[in-house]
Amino acid sequence: MRAFLLLIILGSVPRLAQAAPVRITFTGVGDIIFGRAGLAFGLDDPFRHVGHLWKGRDIVYGNLETPITVARYRQTAQPKRCRQVACTTDEANYYRAHRLTFWGRPEAVGVLKTGGFTVLGTANNHAEDQGAKGLIETIAHLKKGNLGHFGTGGTLEEAWKPFVFEKQGVKVALIGATTLWNIPPGSKGSFYALSEFPKVLTELPDKVRALKPTHDFVIVALHYGEEYIHNPESQERKLMRNLEAAGADVVVGGHPHVLRGIQVINKMVVFYSMGNFLFDANKEAQVESGVAMLDLVKDGSKKTLENIVFHPVRNEGNPGWILPKHITGVHAQALLKKMLKYSRKLGNADGELAIDGDRLVVKPRAFAGNL
Repeated sequence: MRAFLLLIILGSVPRLAQAAPVRITFTGVGDIIFGRAGLAFGLDDPFRHVGHLWKGRDIVYGNLETPITVARYRQTAQPKRCRQVACTTDEANYYRAHRLTFWGRPEAVGVLKTGGFTVLGTANNHAEDQGAKGLIETIAHLKKGNLGHFGTGGTLEEAWKPFVFEKQGVKVALIGATTLWNIPPGSKGSFYALSEFPKVLTELPDKVRALKPTHDFVIVALHYGEEYIHNPESQERKLMRNLEAAGADVVVGGHPHVLRGIQVINKMVVFYSMGNFLFDANKEAQVESGVAMLDLVKDGSKKTLENIVFHPVRNEGNPGWILPKHITGVHAQALLKKMLKYSRKLGNADGELAIDGDRLVVKPRAFAGNL
């Protein structure tokens, strides 16, 4: 007691150490497939030109549009004597199914793991390309390869269950949904998180709202939108506003197969479409993609997004051998200027998006007093 009083008199009572901020690094990319129509591709170190961007980061996410199975469970053989421009109606439909039924081999899981990915979204319009059996087998391969996933499951509850990353007690929930389907979703044994417009306008925000009390950050992976269109529709922008009101922190979009703009809505950042990341389409805007990166920071009761950047990527090569490549210099500048153009109509405040060298930097005005 005397010693404690002496410390007070001398002014040297030790103060309780303040906990350091917890920083969780997130990386997100666009759509990934590993094969279609019986052809395999992307199994030979496909991320060698981009993996340096996310090496060592906590969460590395991509949208996996390829079912991963040991065999094809849907017939996708090409029709005899059928060409895309010279088929009867029935044969043309068969050709479409042939080209749009994706199939990835189990080796793809190792490729993703070696490439640095930690979690895959599986809620998309190709989730049941290899049927209910293929959906469940895909989940099994991902689990065996120690890769996280969200968006599909053996029950509807499992399909909507988020993937949760936790670091020093700070929790980040990733939840995925698709507004689109190619094959009607199963009703028994296999499910994907499907919520079509207009239902998704309330259903998905409600899912986010339910997660907020027990999770510090919520990231939404959304598969939606008209293909090859750079501008989101009014109902899609309304959905983003609803997600922000529900407490979402980040939205990463996929499916349009081209890039869309970036929008800051108060403290939420929306990447409307990340484009094709590993795909076999190599024409026009379909070759343009990117890597979104940011830090989720909790400092006491304060939560912020920091170091938000978009790195430009182009897919280069021939069909079947196209690889994503981080671009710099004049090529980067040209793509980043397009991203600013796509973002211009989204209502961002002055200075919230700016080109900084070979990257696009996002600085939400809502965080200006916290940085």
